[in-house]
Amino acid sequence: MGDHALETYRKGGRRRPGRRRIGSGLALAFAGALLACSPQMQIQAVEPDSANVGDIIAIRGYGFGAEQGTSNILFQGIQASEIPSWSDSEITVVVPEGVPYGPVVLAVDIMAENPRQWDTAGLFVEAAPIQYRMLAFGDSITAGVSTSYGGYTYYLENLLDLQAGPTVIINAGKGGERTAAGLARFESTLTKWNDIQFVLLMEGSNDVTDSSGAGPLESIVGNLREMIRIARDDYGMSVILGTIPPRLSYEGDQAPPTTLELVQAIRDLAAEEGVPVADHYAYFTDTPDWETLFHDTLHPNDQGYAVLANSWLEGALENLLP
Repeated sequence: MGDHALETYRKGGRRRPGRRRIGSGLALAFAGALLACSPQMQIQAVEPDSANVGDIIAIRGYGFGAEQGTSNILFQGIQASEIPSWSDSEITVVVPEGVPYGPVVLAVDIMAENPRQWDTAGLFVEAAPIQYRMLAFGDSITAGVSTSYGGYTYYLENLLDLQAGPTVIINAGKGGERTAAGLARFESTLTKWNDIQFVLLMEGSNDVTDSSGAGPLESIVGNLREMIRIARDDYGMSVILGTIPPRLSYEGDQAPPTTLELVQAIRDLAAEEGVPVADHYAYFTDTPDWETLFHDTLHPNDQGYAVLANSWLEGALENLLP
């Protein structure tokens, strides 16, 4: 595993701006230069001119037609699927999922007319307030080695967005790391960001894949215990402990401890410290054809990282979040 560290806010691969509002002068400021309106139809106002995904906005003007028919409303090219009302002078529409945050071009496309009529206006789509902030801490499995999307945090963040509310997960995985090195950087990593509520702690795979210098089982568990206590007792964060996933080859396992011995020790540690545990080892091995979920003998593939995200959610987070 390489020395890859990924410590970013992720949201579908883009940074998420904070919530903001802007005044009515926006309406055509950035869209007017893109398309000129058709003389038979025109947007005169969009109210409000700043909204969230899922909000209803009103488009006012003339020439829209008495009924929608085959006409469309587009937000930066994304077609609206919910249009509560349509008249010749006013359309109400729900800002659809998938529209990017920030300034977007809103278009009314009247397809029933010949020639086709269209006009554009500006809308500022706000980022929803962040409800949950989490830190994912671990080694290259957390960092997302071998995946296109940055590991399980990408999938888990999207699951939580849908099921619990707007969520940011900071990925602080570092390739090749054992628990001793993780403990050494743990507190400084916690304090890099504000308002972290949950720590997803999964580390130990590198301690059992190479016998040189990893230390006995008691040392590995002691490192994890100290990380739990720093986050929980010193900073008031909720910790969810994860067992390490299975692997396709155990050739490099120490004897002792082995992967299974560490997995059981992590389960016992969670019980002793009174923290929830996401049992990734059991979740993986209970999944049909789990051997197909790996990119190599250690790292999951994209499908495997999605399974890991579900393990965090179903194994622990569902019981912690409203």
